[in-house]
Amino acid sequence: MAPEDRSPLLEPPPPQTVLERVESWIHQAWESRLTSRIQCLELSQQALNLAQTEGYLRGQGYALRNLGFCAYQAANFEEALGQLSQSLRIAGELRDATLERDSLNYIGAIYAGLGELESALEYVERTYHLNQALGDESGIAASLNNIGIVYTQMGREEDSVRVKVEGVELARKLGDSTREAFALCNLVGSHIALGQLEEAVQTSYRALELCQEQKLDDLEIKVRVNLAEALGLQGRYDEALNLLQWVLEQTHNSGIKEPLIHCWLNMARVYLGQNNHAQALEKLEQALSQSQALGAKDLESQVHQRLADIHKEMGSFALALEHYEAYHRLEQGIRAESAERRLRVLSISRDLEKTKAEAEIQRLRNVELARALEALEQANQEKSALVQALELQVIQDPLTKLYNRRYLEDTLAEEFAQAQKTYRPLAVAIIDVDNFKHINDQFSHQIGDNVLQTIAEVMSQSARLTDIVARYGGEEFVLVLPRTTLEAAIRVCERLRTAVEGHDWSSIHPNLQISISLGLAADIHLSNHEKLLGAADAKLYEAKHAGKNCLKY
Repeated sequence: MAPEDRSPLLEPPPPQTVLERVESWIHQAWESRLTSRIQCLELSQQALNLAQTEGYLRGQGYALRNLGFCAYQAANFEEALGQLSQSLRIAGELRDATLERDSLNYIGAIYAGLGELESALEYVERTYHLNQALGDESGIAASLNNIGIVYTQMGREEDSVRVKVEGVELARKLGDSTREAFALCNLVGSHIALGQLEEAVQTSYRALELCQEQKLDDLEIKVRVNLAEALGLQGRYDEALNLLQWVLEQTHNSGIKEPLIHCWLNMARVYLGQNNHAQALEKLEQALSQSQALGAKDLESQVHQRLADIHKEMGSFALALEHYEAYHRLEQGIRAESAERRLRVLSISRDLEKTKAEAEIQRLRNVELARALEALEQANQEKSALVQALELQVIQDPLTKLYNRRYLEDTLAEEFAQAQKTYRPLAVAIIDVDNFKHINDQFSHQIGDNVLQTIAEVMSQSARLTDIVARYGGEEFVLVLPRTTLEAAIRVCERLRTAVEGHDWSSIHPNLQISISLGLAADIHLSNHEKLLGAADAKLYEAKHAGKNCLKY
């Protein structure tokens, strides 16, 4: 007989509730999204089915996010966009900024994949602002990298370098070596595109160090290929070939095929630099065979184009023509597939645009007014011009040519409602000219009017394009800063204050010196926009009693 087991009995774990089970599946799926797409799909679909049965909206939203990500990774853009648009709608209903941020991020990536770059930039920038609102610095670093990638696709490489460098520095500050390595790898491509080859080489070496420290084997392969390209363009052919030979060995061992194609393409470029056409052709033929086997039409197209150029240079015109024709057939096919996919995605995109359009109903009223004015112009030019002038008078302050208080109230109400709905930051500043009564009494009311007009010009020049500048009444102005955090608003206001203080006022009167006081508020959790304006006014009162010529927030 076996001896009796005297070990203490363990208490069984408490049974999960249905909603806890949904949340557990969603979490497990998200954690496995980069290592096992199949597991992520299965767990997310289970979570979605159960959440729908239970009417659990949050579970539906995050399960759809997971499924949308998996579909995006598989390049099933139509399916992904449908799922992510649903998760974005649920995020709006729940006012869940994290779910909104994730949905926007991958919708932006889908538009980038479809070549809809303006839409892609809009969505990745919205993701960036949500990360700011959430205080997620790691997310901000990721968004900067994504914005840089879209800039590269748009051909805006200098802008791309600027934001990618900012993302690298933030990742470094956070001690996130993995994110820094990925960001550096993306930065190398921009340096190469701009011809900044030494910067590309040094950036690649730093990325290599991080890849080896963090054991990022797949990324290390990409970094070495990029480094080899930069070295080859510098004429350092032996170093480039040594790197590419290492990549060939690693990719053969790992069984990953696509990096082989990039490796052979780069080897061909190096051999061409050495005028070794035979070796270049051999590598390109290997790249062609592999790209055809993988069905990688974009890479196959590149290979055909390079083969055509080499054969033409060697005088093999028949072969050159054969490859040119293959290149054009592939390009036409790629464009046709892209157009067909865009058409399928169009109906889903309309749903996204409908959501955005509902938030812009007030602005559409202005469009309707513009159309009406255009019709009047066609009927009678003089009457149309008069109507337009009258319309401008309705929203414009006659002295300063800034927006007036009526326009400010309407626009601030819209911006505040949008900020509360989307969790985007919003800041409002009230500005008062210091000692303005004394200016009128000592110098004249005409001088006072000139001062107000000049301050309006300085404010318009110091403000950003997205800011709204209005005259509130008398010597008071209001500055509305949409999608702006308190920290960013402080910088804008301080820039405005110093611009006024440093302005040359002697052109109006030799003894004139002007300063302003500012009160700033950015709490979108207040009950309405009037409360936000009131909070800024209270801070202005503090600034006045603190000695003037200062900002309080």
